[in-house]
Amino acid sequence: MMKVISIGTDRNVFDEKSAVHARLLKQTELFGELHVVVFTRRAFPFAMQQKGNLWLYPTNSLSRWLYIRDALNLVRGLIQQRNMTATDTVITAQDPFECGLVAILASKQRQLATQLQVHTDFLSPEFSALSVLNKIRVFIARRVLPRARGIRVVSARVADSLRASGINITAPIDVLPVFSAQALLWATKPLRRDKKESGHGCLALLPSRFAPEKDISTALKALERLREAGEEIGLAIAGQGFEEAKIHDEIALRGLTDGVRVERWQSDLSPFYRAADAVLLTSRFEGFGLVLLEAAAHGKSIVTTDVGIARELVLSPYERFVCAVGDAECIASRLRELAHDETLRKKYGSALRAAAKKMLIPEGEYWQRHRKLLERCVK
Repeated sequence: MMKVISIGTDRNVFDEKSAVHARLLKQTELFGELHVVVFTRRAFPFAMQQKGNLWLYPTNSLSRWLYIRDALNLVRGLIQQRNMTATDTVITAQDPFECGLVAILASKQRQLATQLQVHTDFLSPEFSALSVLNKIRVFIARRVLPRARGIRVVSARVADSLRASGINITAPIDVLPVFSAQALLWATKPLRRDKKESGHGCLALLPSRFAPEKDISTALKALERLREAGEEIGLAIAGQGFEEAKIHDEIALRGLTDGVRVERWQSDLSPFYRAADAVLLTSRFEGFGLVLLEAAAHGKSIVTTDVGIARELVLSPYERFVCAVGDAECIASRLRELAHDETLRKKYGSALRAAAKKMLIPEGEYWQRHRKLLERCVK
């Protein structure tokens, strides 16, 4: 059976209780060997963990600037030790940036096949505008993508972006969405609504990492305008991240302390979705936008920026609920419309749920598609 080396950055792979670890165990049924190399600082007291035909390796780097070097040495060592060849091995990278560079450089050792995965819309101007590091990542991606044997993207938006980019890509670009066992489960359960704890007439939910690209500030601007206009709309923000203190400061600065509550992220956000009247996403860019799929699976109306799968989920006649990035006026207007029309919320939520069900892939079929994309790289 095929051998796979996966290069990524998600440290949750080492947590046996995490969803990502569970997904890896599912994949061991598909391959003869699965080796997962993860960029990490020196925080792990081991060089390798093994469970059956799954091997996990932290780079244990002294600095993030050594991730590429250390991962490359690890992968090259694996190729030699496990006697991996061009006929039985594929290297897959979880991004076309640092991980993709490692995959392409390591593949030269024995001319191994490489698959590059693209989980974010890195060709969006908003991505490059975020940081100098992101500009460097775009530079790297433009050079490694033409060298891949296969490219897996998570949405039609990203596929279209790559095809229009001018990058000399010769590999097939395949769309395989993000898999969510929870969304699949929620979409098959009867709809249920929990009583809101908030006293607000309408409660919006914003599930998000607390990071600059999520642009939570635009959501707070929209809520500030609604509150100034006398609208009884509340906002629950569920998440975590390094910008948490900044978000609390902005809530206080805008006088929204009584209108916004911040909740810690949970592995199962279903109680939050059920209690909400609408779900909000204000990201500057997304490759997929799992929040949108989860909200739709719960039959919740959505107000979102034009990112990720927004245009695949939000169909006619509800396109007006997709706003331009950073457009607080549009977001405020659409939330006001939903707050005043319960019938609209229900009809729109039902349409979203129907669209979500069409997008969701049964778990067995999903992993078979995942395996076939990798196998095609080797052939």
